[in-house]
Amino acid sequence: MKEQLQTWLLSQQDNLDKVIANASVNYYNDNKAKANFQYDLKQCHIESYNLIKGKDLCYDRPNTAFAYTLWYHPRRINTFLSFFLDKVIQYQGQELIVFDLGAGAGAIQWSLGLIYAGLKRLGKPTPKLTIVNIDSSPFMLHYNRDYLWKEFVLTYPEIDVNFRIEYEVNSWNNNNGVSTANSILAASYLFDDSDNQVEISKDFLKIV
Repeated sequence: MKEQLQTWLLSQQDNLDKVIANASVNYYNDNKAKANFQYDLKQCHIESYNLIKGKDLCYDRPNTAFAYTLWYHPRRINTFLSFFLDKVIQYQGQELIVFDLGAGAGAIQWSLGLIYAGLKRLGKPTPKLTIVNIDSSPFMLHYNRDYLWKEFVLTYPEIDVNFRIEYEVNSWNNNNGVSTANSILAASYLFDDSDNQVEISKDFLKIV
């Protein structure tokens, strides 16, 4: 079954490109008339390019998620697919909750969504999934929820009530408690280049 699912996932590359493109066009059309839109977008593309040089993005720019998605979103999805493929298969028929710290544009959510949709199309059982997206940037979460994910579910209507999504701004705590022992804590880019990373890491590990 894993081989079947991997083959199906590989066949989805063109569909994912179209989903991202459609979301981008919708966002651009909704925002292009706003003051300073073109300037801010230009700065976001410059910063996205600088990211490959080890420099930072400003995640408080309104257009950061738009630019970042075009540069990196597919690569980030690919990074997580193999790990979560094994986990979702392992928890078939069970309940699984994933906390995505530094969720950004939702690459983990997309990875899990693809695996979930693939299992459905192959007629295989799926776990009951909850993804809690946590990020300090409301712009990143907004772009995922209101643009990327809206297009995603049009292409993959298999996403149903057993695939729950939550969005939390700047909170590393689960306010509602964990209702299942099957939990995964995923942490991506949590600190800025200018932060005191040693001290923040200590605080983060205490919370974990």
